[in-house]
Amino acid sequence: MKKQLLSLGAIVVIASGLYAASVNDVVKTLSGAASTFGMQVFNKNLSTAQQNASLIVWDKAFAQAKTFVLENSKDLLRKQDPVLLDAMAKVEKVNMDLSNTIKEIRGTLPNAPISRLLGISAGAKKSVEKLYTTSFTLSGKKDASALLKSVARFLEDISKQLYDVLAMKG
Repeated sequence: MKKQLLSLGAIVVIASGLYAASVNDVVKTLSGAASTFGMQVFNKNLSTAQQNASLIVWDKAFAQAKTFVLENSKDLLRKQDPVLLDAMAKVEKVNMDLSNTIKEIRGTLPNAPISRLLGISAGAKKSVEKLYTTSFTLSGKKDASALLKSVARFLEDISKQLYDVLAMKG
C-alpha cells in the first residue's frame, strides 16, 4: 500500500512539473494577446473582422488560461479548490465585462462610456485580492494562483491603456 501511495505521489509530482513548465507558455500567449489589443479594436480604418481579431486572440488565450487554472486547482483527491474557483469566476466576469464594454464603446464612439474601463481595471485588481493572502502547498495550485494573478494584471493593464488612449482622443 505504501509503495502504491509513493508511486502515486511520484506521478503527481512529475505531472505537476509538466504543468509548471506550461504555465510559462500560457503567460506568453496571454502577453502576446494583450500586446495586440492596442487601438486595433477601435480603428475605424480596419474591417470589422480585423477589429475583432485582437479580441478573438485574447479570448483564445483567456480560454487556455482558464483550462490551465481549472486543471491545476485540484488537490490530490482531484477536488477543486474553492478559493481558486472563486477567483477564476471573478476574473472571468471581469473579462466578460471588458469584452462587452469594448463592443459597446465601438458602437457609441465618440460619446462612448469609456469611464467603465476604469471600473473594469479596478475590478480586475479586486478579483484576485484573496489569492495574495492565501498560500498553497501543491505546485499546481501555486501555478494556478500565479496565472490568475497574471490574467487579472493583464485585464487591469489592458483596460487602463484603452482608457488612456481613448481619453486622449476625446
